Amino acid sequence: GTIRIAMDHIHGRCFLGVANTLSTVPSPHFHEDPDIFDEEDKKSITYSEVYIWSRSNFPGNEHFILLREIATKNVVDLQFLDVYPNDHGFDRDSFIAFVHSDNVVEIYKYHTDRRNFFIFQTLAFDDEYQVTSLSSFYLKSSTYLIISSVPQGLLIYQYRCIEGFKFYLQVPLPDVQDFTYFVSHKKIFFPVASSEPLVAQGKIQGPAF
Repeated sequence: GTIRIAMDHIHGRCFLGVANTLSTVPSPHFHEDPDIFDEEDKKSITYSEVYIWSRSNFPGNEHFILLREIATKNVVDLQFLDVYPNDHGFDRDSFIAFVHSDNVVEIYKYHTDRRNFFIFQTLAFDDEYQVTSLSSFYLKSSTYLIISSVPQGLLIYQYRCIEGFKFYLQVPLPDVQDFTYFVSHKKIFFPVASSEPLVAQGKIQGPAF
């Protein structure tokens, strides 16, 4: 069933991402048989979707239509990401990222000429990382992807034009359950909820901020 949803506006259109957990019934719409999964892996494949809002000239006839399905392995979270390639803000690149249950983060990029999302980058982590969630923020002309890991804390990746999302900084915090962030005086603060009685607060600062 569905575990997470996310929305974004790309070039004036509304997009809906849907992350699904394991289903025993393969999607009738999915026609790909990706080579990245072996026979054992295919038993745990789920089918997450991206929808686009259908504009209509007839009031009341608007609805979401399926843009594409993506073969995933029991997704636990998803996140839309917007990257501004220049300081003017006239254009942007858009992505959607899925966290798989086997600690793999797959990032898909929206191609305006093809009007769809296609695989862009894969971030794979060892089993001990236990990746649980994603978030992002935009600051000083840079987009940052935050990956939450139960034993490792917060792993922060910075988007670079040619290289994609590259590791930038780790905020070591134990047993991260949830987190948010805010900006104050050009610094980023991370209130983090853990299994401990108190809510810890992490702070990062550096030349990029």
